[in-house]
Amino acid sequence: MDILKIGIGIGIVGGVVGSAYALVVRPWQLQRGATDAEARRSLPGDDLVPTPKSAYTQAITIRAPKSKVWPWLVQIGYKRAGWYSHDFLHRLVGIAGCVDDERCSAKRIIPELQDLMVGDVVEIAPGMGYAVAGLEPEQALILQTILDAGKWESVSSNDPLPEKYLRSSWV
Repeated sequence: MDILKIGIGIGIVGGVVGSAYALVVRPWQLQRGATDAEARRSLPGDDLVPTPKSAYTQAITIRAPKSKVWPWLVQIGYKRAGWYSHDFLHRLVGIAGCVDDERCSAKRIIPELQDLMVGDVVEIAPGMGYAVAGLEPEQALILQTILDAGKWESVSSNDPLPEKYLRSSWV
């Protein structure tokens, strides 16, 4: 009888936690920092994934001119300037590398990383990355990846792909 009570208790706790995640945490994650209007508006690159199965919009406000932000943006990436995020999380999974220090996000503008061009690949981890699909200086950096989900390898194609392929964009 005690095992049954424990099982019911675990089921109730699991249901409450799952509901809290679905009703509070997940919606916050999908729109973190973005207003409702920002989350609904179309963005450059939306056409790269014409029928998305999921989408999210996250945003931050940076109180600086675009000309000061852009150089930091174009140098992001694994083995580049890092992600300007929680470096400890990237170190934990082994993908924090940047050119200044294997375990950090850059703290300076790196001149040799400023010439990002359409077709270049911004790696997110070893062997995985986003191709630069569009570049509008001081306006938009449009990245796209297509992965064979069975192998987790990048492929390149603008044709319709079988279900096992994942197509995503990041702007």
